Amino acid sequence: MPVELLALIVGVATATATATVTAPGDDFEGFSDPNPAAEPLPAPGVDPVWAEPRQLPVPHWVAGAFLDTAYIFNHNMPGNHLWPGQVTHPRTGEVTLAVAAGYLRHQATSEQPWRFELAFHAGAAVDALYAAEPIPGGNAGDYAGPEVWKHVALANGGYRFVSGTEIQVGLMAAPIGVGGFWSKDNWTYSPALASNAVPYYLMGGRVIQPIGDEVEVDAWVVNGWQTIADVNRAPSGLVGLQWARREITLRGQVFFGPERPDPAADQWMVHGDTQVIWDGHPVGVAAVADVGREGWSGGSGDLYWLGGGVWIRGDLWQGRHASLVLAGRPEAWWDRDGRIYGISQVLLAGTVGPSLYVRDLLQVRLEYRYDRSLGSDGYFYRGDALALAADQHSVLLNLLAKFEHAFARRAPP
Repeated sequence: MPVELLALIVGVATATATATVTAPGDDFEGFSDPNPAAEPLPAPGVDPVWAEPRQLPVPHWVAGAFLDTAYIFNHNMPGNHLWPGQVTHPRTGEVTLAVAAGYLRHQATSEQPWRFELAFHAGAAVDALYAAEPIPGGNAGDYAGPEVWKHVALANGGYRFVSGTEIQVGLMAAPIGVGGFWSKDNWTYSPALASNAVPYYLMGGRVIQPIGDEVEVDAWVVNGWQTIADVNRAPSGLVGLQWARREITLRGQVFFGPERPDPAADQWMVHGDTQVIWDGHPVGVAAVADVGREGWSGGSGDLYWLGGGVWIRGDLWQGRHASLVLAGRPEAWWDRDGRIYGISQVLLAGTVGPSLYVRDLLQVRLEYRYDRSLGSDGYFYRGDALALAADQHSVLLNLLAKFEHAFARRAPP
């Protein structure tokens, strides 16, 4: 074969191969696609066999962890470092690891209609939260009490049916009051008097029934008022009604049941809670009002309490990776018979301070809080002699580091 003919054949073949890999309709050095009907190469994320976009899984799972540390200055300088009546911030005058926690959850959705939550935590605030756990059988009771349960923060599962009805059983966060036990989710670092007066967790089961797109009814059957172990053999209950639209939430609920060893109906606790929340921007407002009664066969009559507070939150500055928020709260609590806070008194409190949020990974909070008891003998510890004072000035500095990641479990091919 002549050399010139061989060179011509190789040149044509090379030009044809080069033109084939260009996109249809594009020109490359004067050569157009010789086969316009050919399938183009698949783009990233497209199945090369069917040439259809892959359905990537939606991240319904969330895993996270956080460390909540604080230093609280108490102008009374109590020798025992205790803040009476507080659960989430029981220690003052020292740097304290309040809570260290890790959690995993799956929210129920139309695609994956099951719910799962599991969380563990530890720290000074956790010890205070579970200190009142009952021990059936007294000190000789096994497998119950704070040393058994205190490191379990959440442990529940549930399912949402096609009708929208959802069931959930296990250890769950209580819906009573504004704010939860973990300060990372609250508008202020220090908790409200009303928040420390009601349950942070409930153990049992609940049914949630939506009515339309904005109304929801729920009913609970639980072991008791913030108890995993049983105080008695009779359960307690809670019913709630909620309306929510965009930033506005209205909720009313009633807790009822026997919370003493005697389960007689005249000894039952009944507690009502009403919440109004406008979680808007740049300003948010929330209010809560609580009232309760419990029978007491060992006393001179029924026990009563009443209280509430108003939260106000405003955005001071919004940056690309950080924001500065100012929040405050006035509040009051009337504990007529000492059922909630230990002595007969009226408690007044006011809180204000800024919070800096950085990349959803770090929270730095500085708050001033003033508490005053109108009880006749005082309420707050003071000095090494642990005398009782009528008021307390506190400055709270909080550093909270957190990490949260949403992900999806991939289905097998």
